[in-house]
Amino acid sequence: MFDFSEVSLQSLIIHKVGSNQEENSLNLSEHMITPENEEIEQVLVDFFMKPFKPDAFYHFDHESGLEVNDIYQNSKAIFENRSAFVEKSQFIARHLHYVSVHPNIKTGELYIAHFNGCVVDGEITDAIGIFKSENKDTFLKIVQQNHGYDVDMQTGINIKKLDKGCLIFNTEAEDGYKLSIVDKTNKSQEAMYWMNDFLKVQFREDDFYDTKNYIDLCKAFSDGVLTEENSFSTPDQITFMKRSKEYFENNEKFDEQNFAQQVIHEPDIIDAFSGFKEEYKVSHETEPNNDFGISKPALKKQNKYFRPVVKLDKTFHLYVHGNPDNMEKGYDDNRRMSFYKLFFHEEN
Repeated sequence: MFDFSEVSLQSLIIHKVGSNQEENSLNLSEHMITPENEEIEQVLVDFFMKPFKPDAFYHFDHESGLEVNDIYQNSKAIFENRSAFVEKSQFIARHLHYVSVHPNIKTGELYIAHFNGCVVDGEITDAIGIFKSENKDTFLKIVQQNHGYDVDMQTGINIKKLDKGCLIFNTEAEDGYKLSIVDKTNKSQEAMYWMNDFLKVQFREDDFYDTKNYIDLCKAFSDGVLTEENSFSTPDQITFMKRSKEYFENNEKFDEQNFAQQVIHEPDIIDAFSGFKEEYKVSHETEPNNDFGISKPALKKQNKYFRPVVKLDKTFHLYVHGNPDNMEKGYDDNRRMSFYKLFFHEEN
């Protein structure tokens, strides 16, 4: 969990960074910013901190080791020597500019900050924040003139919309620190540079990661095995995912044997699930754990996989909130079309 209620802003600097395919797309500051008053400082803290949720954590990584991860090394230098803040922030900005190779990357303000008083999972620590604002909004300003009012237009940053951000908590340094990340831009190839090229991070393997990973496995099994080609129907898929959700909701700890007995039941399907899991490990290069604490935030984040929607051509969507056994699928030879028969007590 996060508690940012006592956070204070210790250092802040702003650089301008865009795609390195454009001229004059890097502008470095040489001095830190000192907010004029406590009200502006609080606005800045809220702008930076509020978008972060205590869900998936990450850590710095690199195929050749942490010693060659640029952001890890410069963050470590700031934590160890506060007087290096300006110099290391400039290096971070240069590195972002270096990896911003796609011409569609927007020029924006890069904020680098140092905070005190962060509480993360009960631990009080300081943190480095790296944020980028790429999108501007238009604001109307009402100006009083003489005995009336006029309207002016200004372009600026919406303090309720942080485009990209990373909080690097000063804990677990030997494992690449504990990180929380925000990236609200689209998932196009040029947008992925923030995590993949600039930060170079991996999921931190904890209960959130394990819960998310296993739900992904369940969804893949439902879509890949419980199919009509294998003599299953859509209601079978819905039943499996419904039972899976109930298991994750009603238990604090995940145990694979217990899950198989409560959710899958049938020995043949349990065997099929075990075989699919082995294939999934190889194809997704992951290792779903058999025993872990169930993360409720991860369950909430993966809730999209449990939405019981049956899409029929582009004509109907069936939302199944009750028992899927009350659905019966058939085929009409005269119309040459499939159909669903629904059983219910009354129409609301």
